[in-house]
Amino acid sequence: MGTTSIVYHLAWMFADLGVRVAALDFDPQADLTAMLKGEEPAPFRLAPAALEMVLVEDGKTNDRFTATLAELSQAPSPPELVLVDVGPGFGGLERAALHGSDHVIIPATPESRAIQGMEVLGVAIREGKVSPQMAGYIVLQHGWLNSAAVNALLPLQEIAAAYPRLPDSGTSPGIAEDPDCLGRLRHYRSLAPMAAAAGKPMFHLTPVDGAIGTHVDAVLSVRADFARLARRIAAKVGVEVPGD
Repeated sequence: MGTTSIVYHLAWMFADLGVRVAALDFDPQADLTAMLKGEEPAPFRLAPAALEMVLVEDGKTNDRFTATLAELSQAPSPPELVLVDVGPGFGGLERAALHGSDHVIIPATPESRAIQGMEVLGVAIREGKVSPQMAGYIVLQHGWLNSAAVNALLPLQEIAAAYPRLPDSGTSPGIAEDPDCLGRLRHYRSLAPMAAAAGKPMFHLTPVDGAIGTHVDAVLSVRADFARLARRIAAKVGVEVPGD
C-alpha cells in the first residue's frame, strides 16, 4: 500500500460515498493513470500523467498544475474534491503540487526514509519555501509492527514527532491521541494482487474475482478502513459527504 494506491482507493471510495471527485496524476511515472485503465470503469474523471511532464521547465510547473485544475473545474459537473498523486522527492513537480493544493496529506511508513522526508518538508515550511495547508498524515503498513521483520522500522511515535506542525502546536502527541493522524492502513497483502488482476479497488472484489472464504471478511475490513479514512479527510478539508 503506497501513495498511488491510496489516491486510487480514496477516489473510488469518495465516488462510492456520493462525493463528486476527480484524480490528478502529477507523477511522470504515471502509475495512477495505469491503475485506472482497469476492467472496472472509474466513476470519476482522471487528469492523466504525461511523459512530457519531465521536460517542463521548473519555473513552469506551477502553471501546468494550475491549468490542469482549471480544466477539471470547467467540467459540466465539476468535482468537489480533486485528489493529486505526486512522486517521491522535492523537485519542481512536487513543489508545484504543494503550492497549488488547498490541503496536503502525508502518507508515511515507520521507516527512516519516510521520517526524513517529513522532516525535509518541515524545514521547507519553516524557511518559507512552501506554505501548504497541512491536513494530516496516514500511517501505512502498520500491520508490520506485529511481525518479527520490523528491525529496520522506527516506532510509530517517530512519525508523529516528524509531522510538520505549526510552531505553537506544542509537543507531538502519541499517534493514538493525535488529531492529525487521519488513519492507519494495513498492507492488505492478500487482496492487493487480486485487485490488481481484476482491475478494481480492493473493496469492490467479489467471489467472481476470487474473494472467497476469509477474503470476504478482508474485503469488508478494507472497505470500512477506507470509508472511515475518507470521512476523516472530508471533515478535515470541508467536503460534505452525502448522508453524513
